[in-house]
Amino acid sequence: MVSSALFLANILILGVMAAAFGAAWYSQQRERFLMSWLIANSVMAASLVVFALSPDLPDPIVYIFANGVLLASFGYRWRGIRQFYDRPAPHWLALMPFAAYLVVSAVPMYLEQSAIVYGTVNVLLTAVTFAAIYEILRQPRRSLSQYGLLVAYLILSVSFAVRAGQGIFDAQAITSALPQDAILYAHLIVATIHTSASGAFALSMAFERNAEQLRNAALSDELTGLANRRAFDERLRALIDAAPSGGFAVVLFDIDHFKTVNDRYGHSTGDLALKRCAALCAAHLRAGDTVARIGGEEFAAILPHITPFEAHALAERIRSAVAGTRMSSPLSPFSITISAGIYHSSEGPGDLDSVMRAADSCLYRAKRNGRNRVEPFAGLIAGRSAAAV
Repeated sequence: MVSSALFLANILILGVMAAAFGAAWYSQQRERFLMSWLIANSVMAASLVVFALSPDLPDPIVYIFANGVLLASFGYRWRGIRQFYDRPAPHWLALMPFAAYLVVSAVPMYLEQSAIVYGTVNVLLTAVTFAAIYEILRQPRRSLSQYGLLVAYLILSVSFAVRAGQGIFDAQAITSALPQDAILYAHLIVATIHTSASGAFALSMAFERNAEQLRNAALSDELTGLANRRAFDERLRALIDAAPSGGFAVVLFDIDHFKTVNDRYGHSTGDLALKRCAALCAAHLRAGDTVARIGGEEFAAILPHITPFEAHALAERIRSAVAGTRMSSPLSPFSITISAGIYHSSEGPGDLDSVMRAADSCLYRAKRNGRNRVEPFAGLIAGRSAAAV
């Protein structure tokens, strides 16, 4: 009677969680892991229905259907976790535990040995839960929800391991497909905790991912994938407040005669030129630097811990790389150039507006002096002049 109530509790929880995953997937169909968890919870509920009815069913049905389907459900949970972390997760991977069990079950004498069936199933279940744990542990950074899911799987894996040991070392006590003993009751209690916790934490993980994607979308430029003006301003303000040792630089880049590119080659080609320019800027920056698209054809880079001369050299490398790149178009290949202006914090303290005005003044000077050039702030020019003298 106790086991029936615990089976019913697990079935109801799994049904509710399956409905929750289905609702989440309906609104976020790009998130494939939600469908895998929906399948896993639905299939697991079906297997538990058969287990709950096992005293009134022939053992072969329980052996083959309930055990096999339970293994498939955990395989899909494993698959869902791999999908969440953007790892390869084909259907055959999820069905491997189920397939392994079917191969073993094909041996005629196998299904006549209750203890062997019981031990084999729980060994496989222990293995697939450990596989799910491994996928979470592989992630270098984990949220609280992911730690919660990890604990839920650890608890269940221990319970499966105990049942596997029972089938191996206490075989004489296993006389049916599902022995009604204290270990079963304890396992069903653990399973109730696991189904509740794993479902809740998995949904929380999905919510966290969606929130992170929305934040990233709000802070990135849709065309180039770079940071946008909002993200750039946030990072520059933080850098100004931090006042890093060695100083920092801000470089503004602007594509020369970009309107002509759009008018002559079309806006789609102009978009490709923007993407190429963005990629070249990003490729030449250091780890820890930030590059953003802050306007139509205008880019900006934040360079912490850098001297004025290093900033100028880096900007020159980017300018040279852009000028030396041929762009393709339906009409003919073409080249673009960029002008750049540099502000360095050694000019004196300032807020975001004054920093951007100083960099923009240098950019304007680069445009006025012929374009396709880098103009540093006045202090660097004076330093060069003094060195020349």
